Amino acid sequence: MWNPGRTLGSTSKIILTWHRSGYTLTDEGALALAEITVEAESFLDAERKSHDALAFLLSWWSFAYTVAIDIKGYRVTEERTESRKWVFNALGRAKEFNLNADLVSIPKFRKVLSAYREAQNSSNSFYKVICFFNTLEGLYKIRVQRLQSDRDAGRPIHDPGERMERNIQAIRIGDDDREPFEPYLGLRFTRIRDRLRSTLRNAVAHLDPEGESLVADEFEDLAVCSRALPVLKHMCDVILNHEIRADPELAPHITN
Repeated sequence: MWNPGRTLGSTSKIILTWHRSGYTLTDEGALALAEITVEAESFLDAERKSHDALAFLLSWWSFAYTVAIDIKGYRVTEERTESRKWVFNALGRAKEFNLNADLVSIPKFRKVLSAYREAQNSSNSFYKVICFFNTLEGLYKIRVQRLQSDRDAGRPIHDPGERMERNIQAIRIGDDDREPFEPYLGLRFTRIRDRLRSTLRNAVAHLDPEGESLVADEFEDLAVCSRALPVLKHMCDVILNHEIRADPELAPHITN
């Protein structure tokens, strides 16, 4: 347990990977171990200070040597007690594959599913934000087209108008992901989307050196993106599920 106001020395070891024309320096793609010692009040404070001290240098090296350099993982050690914390950029756990042979891909959904898969595949929080936002934008366009088609054909109009649950326990997410949802409980998805578009998506996608842009070299900016990702993914999951079930071509193949 960390005592407020107490300063402790922490060491952060960061594994760097170097990729150039498909070539890696070692079998594991590890270029080097970078070690930095900082005075910190907690593990989180040590992570923040170490990241911010190294990330700007890595960005400069990336430009100077025309290479991609990324933080693959790191270990934070509190020197007095030798307590340690490991952080790795992992994509997730394996899941059982249960093929529904009757569920086919149709052109209407292919681009949004491609963006969704890109978000799932990436370990980069900034890129994941952009991909999930692209997924949302595509899904809402699909919805507008579906509603217009239903009107033109005289079919019943069904707009789910998704809203975040008011009770966080009703949201089907892991316990570790619940905190980021609290500011959005009870809000419509469209309102959440619009709020995050101005404060998150645009701040990631558009760079203003003198403005409010988010940059990957800032630990706090990475944290902002990471906190939003469970919310964005949940919204994509819910809307995508609704639109697939509402599609006349796919609905007959849905079994659960």
